[in-house]
Amino acid sequence: MPADCPQPLLQMLCKFSQESQYCRSFRVSVKAFSIATQTEIHSVRMFERMLPEGFIVECGDPRCAQVTLLDAERSLIECSIEKRRREFSMGRHCARLALARLGVAEIAILAGTKREPVWPSGIVGSITHTDGFCAAAVGPASRFLGVGIDVELAEPLDRQTAIAVATDSEANRLSGLDPGLAARLVFSAKESFYKCQFYHTRHWLDFFDVVIELEEQGEFSASLLVDALPLCRGLSIRGRWAVGEGLLFTAIWLPWAA
Repeated sequence: MPADCPQPLLQMLCKFSQESQYCRSFRVSVKAFSIATQTEIHSVRMFERMLPEGFIVECGDPRCAQVTLLDAERSLIECSIEKRRREFSMGRHCARLALARLGVAEIAILAGTKREPVWPSGIVGSITHTDGFCAAAVGPASRFLGVGIDVELAEPLDRQTAIAVATDSEANRLSGLDPGLAARLVFSAKESFYKCQFYHTRHWLDFFDVVIELEEQGEFSASLLVDALPLCRGLSIRGRWAVGEGLLFTAIWLPWAA
């Protein structure tokens, strides 16, 4: 289940977005390359190319190591199963490493009333995870109102799930992409948008409250069909998507101008 996903997505995500946020985490440096897998290196480069300058990304493989939570975070998952503990722990660990690169001192990343990560003052961020992969992105709130990232396995959705998250128009926009795979990509783009806008609006959006238009060359637009004040119906912002290492990547950000 995505680390910072809003309701009413949680139930649907439990069915087919089995994300995990445990990992062997690393920094984007020459030293880090010696311990990171090729998938990790490719993925962090992918996200940092997709996001504007100013964002920092950390990622890793949840199956490779355990990390230690800070005391204030540990109580949030004390009754959770081991898999969930690993997911939560590594999501926070990746986020802390990214924050450190922005000069933020080590801090507990707690959860809000809707289970969303609570970022330090002056920071916007997003966490995502899927089987064997976790990533966190953070940036300065002085430049951005929000950010959302999402990773999904590059596997087509079945028809029943696809029609629950994407319209036929959304899923068939790219003629060269299998409609089931395109539906998963649309889902990922919506998930990124929902995360991005939530910290600014605190508004829950349904799958059909936003329309995604996938474009060639790895871009997409996300347009609001409802008011999510202070964001208004008709707002459209740009995001980016990519495919690699058996994964789908989407990223979107909300500039102050929005």
